Amino acid sequence: MIKAINLHLEAWKWTLNSISKGKFLVYFIPGLIASLFFASLYTLTKEIETVLGFVKYIPLIGDYIYKAVSGTFGLIYFIFLQIYIFTVLTLLSPFNTLLSEAVDTEITSRSYTFIMRQVIKDFLRMIFIVFLSLVMEFFFMIVWWIISWIFGLGIMDGIIYFLISAFFFGIAFYDCSLERSKIGVIDSLGFSFSKLPVMILSGTGFLLIYYIPFAGVMLAPVLTTIVSSYIYTTQYSEQQ
Repeated sequence: MIKAINLHLEAWKWTLNSISKGKFLVYFIPGLIASLFFASLYTLTKEIETVLGFVKYIPLIGDYIYKAVSGTFGLIYFIFLQIYIFTVLTLLSPFNTLLSEAVDTEITSRSYTFIMRQVIKDFLRMIFIVFLSLVMEFFFMIVWWIISWIFGLGIMDGIIYFLISAFFFGIAFYDCSLERSKIGVIDSLGFSFSKLPVMILSGTGFLLIYYIPFAGVMLAPVLTTIVSSYIYTTQYSEQQ
């Protein structure tokens, strides 16, 4: 764990130093567009909910109607949030892949040729990786829930669920580098589980930044891709 922490400190220092010099800034644009789009949708739902707030003053049934309306908009926001996350991990993945290559080039001077067929292949792989990660994530969460329920460990649920999520988010971001190294899906998962602390720390960084209102979706994918690509390129690429 100490090694993983030191790796991330070094990676974050390199990342912030690179950005301060104006490098990789163009890769924030797709996330910025997504942020503005979803921020607009969120603001619109909140404004409509506020306007409809007058129904609570209707005698007898007003309060019930207002709660129903609020619940409906809460559901709509939840759905948008899931689309939000899906967008970050899949629809933005081609940009993350290009960014990962740019980081590799910056460190090693290796060059990569843009091939549309490869971009499509990477995109389809990312969809599969995200789906597989979600399935495993829910599986491990259910396993923990059963253990927690049997042994009365509910006080730890929030922390454990966060760590599980962080681990599988970490997998998604390292997959850009693993795909570049021609590592298959099964071997990629094997690599990820063998580097558990690294995956969790990278995923934790993503989640902490991601939850910054609106700006998180613009910042988190780019910063996490740079960090994970730096760590993989400097520590693991020659081992694969």
